[in-house]
Order: sequence, then structure tokens, then C-alpha cells
Amino acid sequence: MDRNEYIIEKPTFPAGFPKEKQDAWHKTYAEALEEAKSESPESTLHHQKARTEANRHMRVPTPKSYQEAKRMEKWMVLKSEERDGELKVVTIDGKKHIFEIPASRGRAAEAGEGAADGKSPQGGAQSGTGAPATK
Repeated sequence: MDRNEYIIEKPTFPAGFPKEKQDAWHKTYAEALEEAKSESPESTLHHQKARTEANRHMRVPTPKSYQEAKRMEKWMVLKSEERDGELKVVTIDGKKHIFEIPASRGRAAEAGEGAADGKSPQGGAQSGTGAPATK
């Protein structure tokens, strides 16, 4: 295999990752690859630089509150669980976030309001369901 020929693995996008963002990822990758090749033709790090640039489309903002965590797009969240007065969220980048459930939200859950199936929008168990936490 020629030193300039590499097998490029296509990324596996998270479930629910929007098609527009997938297209943007591929476009950014191609543009960054061409730019890297023109900047330093003898380098072997072109694909690494291009992937780093393209992966910016998959960055997950750090939620700073319960409300921000609940508003995160579904593809950004691996697991979301409301339990013992806390919202526990694990994002696709592996970061874990814990927020206290606001008092008004906690009372609504106790009164039986919320999803009828006992699940949050991201698929985790809601407060009071007794579902065991998994790691």
C-alpha cells in the first residue's frame, strides 16, 4: 500500500444523529482533508486532522441546569434517569451530569403527572418508579 493511500473508516454516528449533521460531518471532513494535504503534503496526519475537525459536529454542550439537561437533543444522551430527587444524565462523550430536580417538578411527578409509561423522553426511569440504576 502506498504511503499516501489509507483505508478510511466511515464513522458510526449515535442513534438519532440528524442527517443534516451527518452530511455536515462528511463535508467538513473532506474540506479539512484537502486543506491538510495542501498545507503539508509530506505529512501522514491528514486524516487525523480532518477527523478532529469533523468531530466538532458531534460535540455535546455541558448542561448547567436541570432544564438544560432535559432540553438536550436525544442523540446527545446515552442515559437519562430521574431518581431520588436527582436527574442523572450520561452524554455520548461519556460525561456524567447530576442535577437536583426542581421542587415544582418533583411535586408534579409525585402527583402522577408526566409520561404515562413511566419513562422520560430519553428512555430513563422517572422518579418514583423504583427502577434500578445501571452502569
